[in-house]
Amino acid sequence: MHEQVLQVFPSVLRSVDGQLLIDIDWLDALKIYLKNFEKVTLACPVTTDNNNFGLQKCYPVEKLSYGHRLEFLPLPEAFKVNDFIKNYSVVRSLLSKRIQESQYLEFSPHALVGDWAAVACLEAIQQDRPYVISADVVYHKVAKISYSKKPFLKRFIKDSLSLPLMKRYHEHLFRQSHMALIQGQDAYNEYSRYCRKANLIYHVTVTGEEKITPSQLEQKAESVLSKDNPLRICYAGRAAEIKGPLDWIRAIDTLVKSGTPVQASWIGDGPLLSEMRDLAESLGISDHISFPGYVAEREKVVEFVRNAHIFLFCHKTPESPRCLIEALALGCAIIGYESAYPVELVNPHGGGEFVDVDDWQMLAKKLSSLDTERQALADLIRKAAQSGNVFDRTTAHQNRIDLIRATYQEA
Repeated sequence: MHEQVLQVFPSVLRSVDGQLLIDIDWLDALKIYLKNFEKVTLACPVTTDNNNFGLQKCYPVEKLSYGHRLEFLPLPEAFKVNDFIKNYSVVRSLLSKRIQESQYLEFSPHALVGDWAAVACLEAIQQDRPYVISADVVYHKVAKISYSKKPFLKRFIKDSLSLPLMKRYHEHLFRQSHMALIQGQDAYNEYSRYCRKANLIYHVTVTGEEKITPSQLEQKAESVLSKDNPLRICYAGRAAEIKGPLDWIRAIDTLVKSGTPVQASWIGDGPLLSEMRDLAESLGISDHISFPGYVAEREKVVEFVRNAHIFLFCHKTPESPRCLIEALALGCAIIGYESAYPVELVNPHGGGEFVDVDDWQMLAKKLSSLDTERQALADLIRKAAQSGNVFDRTTAHQNRIDLIRATYQEA
């Protein structure tokens, strides 16, 4: 074995008309891995659902030129019990062979049924091989939100059986790992207590070149002082239940009806996007909110966030969304629902203000107060950029790789 890495993760691959595509952000990470290791094998399910809003920025695998050094191992999607049972023995046998061939093992369990990363953990335990486990959300709590609108019987089964089982299952896998790489304070608080060694990390997608420059920052901070300029509020991400998009609309509505001049935009697609538009229209605030939908060009999204004053978020679950890191690095004050993750992000210098989860009325009051106290908002923008300045994609991924190497040297 010579510097080979096996990653088993949730799906970062999708198939469109027979063409295999990889998520752009994960590809950027793999490029840094390939600067450090001889070979990387990525195993994950292949998404065929064209309505998967989490896999839209992708690149054709066939256009990559890394040869044998980068291998993709497509696994079946098996989130139904029957499919999982049918594919289990074949996939586990395949993973067993690849685990034996690889020096470094990095797995990211995320579910109960159809979770091949968890199966890889079980196989590594059986082979007495050290493995690194990665996590960026508290999975059983996120799963609970996703089932909140299901019929009563399904919710009862999930709450009383599936979710407690998932929680215990993941706790076992964390305990057996040699190290955990845990993104964000919320997930770290949940999982680090089960690990022999845990590291708080960040999955950063913003580059040094994309960060707001000092001159851009001062121009933004000065512009916000003028009451003639409306508050520019944005969000960039999926319009999904866990992101609280309807709360976001209600907060903007309350702000508009208080007399505050607002230009708001939600950038991104998602299952609740049409419901957001309908709600905005029914409330009579469509003129104050734009919904560009999915924007493929990253440069446009970066520019849009960099030009905004406030990144407003209503995240309802203990997750670690990368968009908050990007917002800070782009000089956007982050205002939203409180949890350990955003609080920790602005802990060094400030740049954020938070309210209790679900309290969109208080969120609107917070925004109104910042409109009244424009100097305070300008200061908050400057502090946000200062807190976000520490984040850089290459540095973050290299730190992750260095931690993996150190763990295997100690094992």
